[in-house]
Amino acid sequence: MQHPLWTPSAERIAATRLDAFRRYVESRHGVQLADYPALHAWSIAERAAFWQAIVDFFEVRFHAQPSGVLEEGPAMPDARWFPGATLNFAEHLLRRRDDRAALVAIGEDGTREELSHAQLAEHVAGLQRSLREAGVGIGDRVAAFMPNTWQTVVGMLATASLGATWSSCSPDFGTQGAIDRFGQIEPKGLIA
Repeated sequence: MQHPLWTPSAERIAATRLDAFRRYVESRHGVQLADYPALHAWSIAERAAFWQAIVDFFEVRFHAQPSGVLEEGPAMPDARWFPGATLNFAEHLLRRRDDRAALVAIGEDGTREELSHAQLAEHVAGLQRSLREAGVGIGDRVAAFMPNTWQTVVGMLATASLGATWSSCSPDFGTQGAIDRFGQIEPKGLIA
């Protein structure tokens, strides 16, 4: 097959966050980036500028500020991005508190559940309080023996919001599979 099955219209492309970011980079850095391939090429050639633009455009909030954007090493695995920085990705995922859909869950039986950003934040806050009261904090581990549901997403976000590490496995793993996975990390809490 030599031709794509579908190509978005110019209007649809212009309405995307990716294209808004491309225009932001053009304006901020005085470059001409006609399309995604041009933005991609610029991101490779100007790695530090690209990642700083990501931080600024998407309003990444560091708790501890980085000492720089990129410390290059002799090879790619030696690169250090935003050295010294700390952040909490759950905080970023929960920034919105409006009534727009944050999660849409469709069960195997076809049932559909939808959580708004506000509802998601409320559920996460409730579980976060319970985990904190149970003594979960930075560096701890929380395990979940749960299926792939919106409640599992809530558990992951509540755990991450406290600086703890999340691990989960579906009941499909069976008892021994769960013991093998969770035994390695010695979780402080278990959600089932």
